[in-house]
Amino acid sequence: MMWKSNTGNKDRTSSDMDKDCNNLCDAGQGMQNNDPSSCEKSDGALRDICYSDIAEKTSTPKMCEKIKDEMLTGACYSKLAEKT
Repeated sequence: MMWKSNTGNKDRTSSDMDKDCNNLCDAGQGMQNNDPSSCEKSDGALRDICYSDIAEKTSTPKMCEKIKDEMLTGACYSKLAEKT
């Protein structure tokens, strides 16, 4: 397993790495397809970044409301305000 060769991953399980990869793929799909349901499948910062990206590309403030991190929420609204 190639990811095990990274010293930062040596104590991580295959299940942990699978979850991380799935989170990344779900967020990536959400951003590529402007699909909030894919963002929802992701977790943590990746989910927030996914929502923020969709909000900015589609000018949809409702996406900013879904962001859990307060700083990212504020940045999301600021980006939308700059576009107007």
